[in-house]
Amino acid sequence: MINITVCASTPTKELASATSALKKMYEERRDSVIREVVEFLKSHPDEAFTAREISNSCGLSVPTVAIMLNARGSYIGTRDRVSTRTFYALNDDGTPNLDDKVTHQSKVSEYFYRERRGW
Repeated sequence: MINITVCASTPTKELASATSALKKMYEERRDSVIREVVEFLKSHPDEAFTAREISNSCGLSVPTVAIMLNARGSYIGTRDRVSTRTFYALNDDGTPNLDDKVTHQSKVSEYFYRERRGW
């Protein structure tokens, strides 16, 4: 863990240096986590996971997971999955009204490991 104390008199150069160091640390950690995700996908060849499911388990944002896995297209495959979410209206007392529901379907990509192509 890094503690940085910033006050009105902190020099801009010092802040820029700290920002640069934190960015580098983040990128190294992000790359490490994505390597772990790829190894997990490799060890589960019959399963596929959405970016949200992966994000929930590894702590990276959904867009970061999607971008990082899409960049590995030679061995990470994608396919479409229809995701269905059901929402219920709330009664005045805050309990769900099971007679008033809205179902929302969306198409999401799911990611899986595949053998490298053309190597």
